[in-house]
Amino acid sequence: MYIGMEYEAYFKAMEQIMDACNGRPHWGKMHTKTMFELAEVYPRFSDFQQVRRAMDPTGMFMNAYMQTLFGKR
Repeated sequence: MYIGMEYEAYFKAMEQIMDACNGRPHWGKMHTKTMFELAEVYPRFSDFQQVRRAMDPTGMFMNAYMQTLFGKR
């Protein structure tokens, strides 16, 4: 998708297809899944959270979108 394009309907349709096929979103790409939904489909989500906090304890590499996926810190 290009900047400024309406992407919400496209993302929703793609996610429905991916959900039906047990697909999981790429963490570095935009999607509509919540932190809790990611934890359900990634069995080691909490392990990743620990490593992420250890590698970036001050949240330097976090942005507003990433905070919605991984928490404030």
